[in-house]
Amino acid sequence: MGTESIANYNQFIEVLETLGQCTNDYLFFGDMAKATLNFPANVAAKFGMPSNSFENSGKICATFVHPDDLPAFNKNMTDIRMGHISEFTQDCRWFDNMGNPVWVRVRARVLKGKNGSPDLIVGTVAEMGQKRVADNITGFRDSAALVEILKTQGLPKDGFIMRLFIRNMYEQTVKHGDTMVERLQRLVSNAINKNLSPDQTCYYRTRGAFTIFSRTGNEEDAFTLFKNISDAASAINERIGYTYTFKLRAGVVPHTMYTDDIDALIKKCEFSSTFATSLNTKSFYYFNEEDYNQYNQNRELLNALQYSVKNNFKGFDICYQPIFEFKTGKLSGCEALLRFRNEQFGEVLPTEFVPLLEESGLIIPIGRWALIQAIEQCKKWTKLVPDVMVNVNISYVQLERAEVVKEILDIITSSGLDTKHLTLELTESGSLVKNDMTEYVKTFGKAGIKLALDDFGMGYSNILYLNEMHVDIVKIDRSFVEKSISSEYSRGLIRHITEMAHSADTKVCIEGIETQRELDKIADLSPDYYQGFYFSKPIPAEEFEKKYLAGTI
Repeated sequence: MGTESIANYNQFIEVLETLGQCTNDYLFFGDMAKATLNFPANVAAKFGMPSNSFENSGKICATFVHPDDLPAFNKNMTDIRMGHISEFTQDCRWFDNMGNPVWVRVRARVLKGKNGSPDLIVGTVAEMGQKRVADNITGFRDSAALVEILKTQGLPKDGFIMRLFIRNMYEQTVKHGDTMVERLQRLVSNAINKNLSPDQTCYYRTRGAFTIFSRTGNEEDAFTLFKNISDAASAINERIGYTYTFKLRAGVVPHTMYTDDIDALIKKCEFSSTFATSLNTKSFYYFNEEDYNQYNQNRELLNALQYSVKNNFKGFDICYQPIFEFKTGKLSGCEALLRFRNEQFGEVLPTEFVPLLEESGLIIPIGRWALIQAIEQCKKWTKLVPDVMVNVNISYVQLERAEVVKEILDIITSSGLDTKHLTLELTESGSLVKNDMTEYVKTFGKAGIKLALDDFGMGYSNILYLNEMHVDIVKIDRSFVEKSISSEYSRGLIRHITEMAHSADTKVCIEGIETQRELDKIADLSPDYYQGFYFSKPIPAEEFEKKYLAGTI
């Protein structure tokens, strides 16, 4: 079939437009001799072509094909025009009319004329990023189909949407490889199919994740469905010799949460799925409005924290809480504590913003800023009190990155501050094993930096390896102080920790003393230092200086 067999060239273009409306792929054709290409009008508009039919195709294509992909694209077009190949398939990027790269798969084939030479080029262009209609591995339609149903038909009053997923999918992929993981997905999809009722439909979301749409049912029904699917999957796994060690989890949103806004409903589904992922002990999560509101508030707060970091840490401040020698009652130093205030949220508690800083990684730039601020403040105070000490907190997130540890050392050594004035407080975390903590202690110790182990007693087996850590100070958490009021066991534990620390030449600081009674209770335990709200809350640097340092020399 060549151009000479087409009576009306424009009619052929019209047919192309019509066919283009019947498929998700874009159709095109061209005249090899004239170097022309013809696309549907919507394609020309999408990719910023000068028109839907143009000559000098090599030059025009260079305007919308990504420069990194253009050489291979031009070679394919030249080879097919010269008759070296009869067809080709290429994945490449085309720029849309906004200048954004769009991955497309181009398939082209040559049609020869009567003389056997290349005459026409015909083919398709498919956007690779478009959602799939169905999944061949699980046999389920894509979740996009559910979204279309919800937009056109709405939701019944009863029922629920369940996001079901294989919790440790990445682990399974690393352990078994792609082929075996496909078998795992079939295993789970078979378990789902076995337990769906006639009014329930399952859709494929992404690798190892599914969406179940139930037209009836409540929380109890949703949990029963999840349990039955889990039991069925476990039974299949047992029959094949426990090939997989997978975990199923589910987040469920009832239809009663629907408010005529499909996008809002989808966000709640995404939240439930995310929240279910974060659960440590439970595998099933049923949507709770309070959790969702808190989640959204945390996201807004995180946005505010990110804005602050980008804008010279606006809203952050360092306050200082005094630390006293137990025997003399004299000021020993202070702890530098991070504070955050925002117009939207007001004064934000550290228990609210610090976890967000750690989870997001923002603790690294903010921790750097806080350390520099505290060091500069300490340098000023040493002119008033030559032996003043400042404690600065270091997050486990900072310690997990070797380059950050080096950066901390560089900041301290380049500051000009004598390290005798500085103590770094390290919080033991479940993510940091004993060997890691011991290594950090050695690293900072070699630099002459004093170290305190914060929140002592809240970590993992730290009492057992206290003698191996060789830190300068352990700070006993307030939870022990509270319990010591009514529990002889807790008081005895504080005494035991203190004795062990002293035997290792480590000093002890009791944190969180808030009442005279608490102070009296720990008086016979012989700690070295104490601090808490009973003496002073964390206060701004100016106030701390006036209250504790002015007139001391």
